[in-house]
Amino acid sequence: MGGRFLLAAMRVPADDFERVASIVNERREVAHNYEREH
Repeated sequence: MGGRFLLAAMRVPADDFERVASIVNERREVAHNYEREH
């Protein structure tokens, strides 16, 4: 993973979470993602 790192957040409706996560995960630059509740 040699490079720079960035933390990003997105607000996604629960019904769309899996669809959006799969789109984000298509990017090779994405190391991981997870759902949080605040």
